[in-house]
Amino acid sequence: MHDFTAAFIHVSAEDGVLLAGLADQEHDTRHYLLLQKAEQPDAQDVALGLDGVHVSLHAQARAAYGGIQSAQLSATALSLHLDAITTDALGLAASPLRIALAAPPAAIAAFAAMLRRMGITVED
Repeated sequence: MHDFTAAFIHVSAEDGVLLAGLADQEHDTRHYLLLQKAEQPDAQDVALGLDGVHVSLHAQARAAYGGIQSAQLSATALSLHLDAITTDALGLAASPLRIALAAPPAAIAAFAAMLRRMGITVED
């Protein structure tokens, strides 16, 4: 079973922050996954453990830093394998987080490239 179906994908790199997002729709989004990572974390971020990928699911209150062990990505689905702390912080009963994809192939390829740029292992 999938947590939601993502029809919209956004990736960007601006002001030293990498972003990769999946959403049910481009506007009036109700369900989303947002991944953010600083390209060059400073010493304070590293000391505080804020140098990993920040993950949020549907709300900023459902978020955690790090905890992504790997990703499986196909043309129709994403599975994010998470550690127990991140699984709990996102309000999930178990890992992996599964999201169905209904986006263009070029957008999925760009999403995969951004995950790799963030340091996330992506399996096909």
